[in-house]
Amino acid sequence: MSQNNRIAAGIAALLVAVIAFVALSPGGKNKNTTNEAVKTATSVASATVIRVRGGKPLTDIVQITVKKGSTIRLTVVSDTVQEVHFHGYDVKRDAGPGKPAKFVIPATIGGVFEVELEKPGVQLAKVTVGP
Repeated sequence: MSQNNRIAAGIAALLVAVIAFVALSPGGKNKNTTNEAVKTATSVASATVIRVRGGKPLTDIVQITVKKGSTIRLTVVSDTVQEVHFHGYDVKRDAGPGKPAKFVIPATIGGVFEVELEKPGVQLAKVTVGP
């Protein structure tokens, strides 16, 4: 085998190893095959999605527990314009058709907090931030 052939074989082997490593590594895109229309509240990699239709959540109050110092990730998807209020952290976001309310908040305050649709006063989630 010539030196050029050995170099080409080595590069090919390295390329195959890199492709295998990338393909088998965790942390890629979520391959959740559940039908989105059926899902109402989901927790994926610490991100929670709450769906609201007609001003009402499609699930009971969602329980979210995170450790202090981590990040709270919450998205509210609504088919009507709603103000979503994350109490305790006093963060408000608007949600509406094509515009989800996204919360990415450092969990710096310990305790139990409500997330609600502000105007109707409907609770969506109970967020517990613990040690």
